[in-house]
Amino acid sequence: MDLENQYESAVVAIKQAVEKSRYRAAKAGNAEMLSLYYGIGKYVSENTRNGAWGTDAIKTISGR
Repeated sequence: MDLENQYESAVVAIKQAVEKSRYRAAKAGNAEMLSLYYGIGKYVSENTRNGAWGTDAIKTISGR
């Protein structure tokens, strides 16, 4: 393999590594955000269901 082909192979390998890392970072970020939203929804739902909060709770919280 000549030097030019080695450089081209290196560029392809580096680009693939960067893209793979970006994908893993996005996937981890998405999983974390889903977990956060689930936890918030559960918290609001539990407090609304048990009567601690009234029917306008979500409207009041979202307006702050």
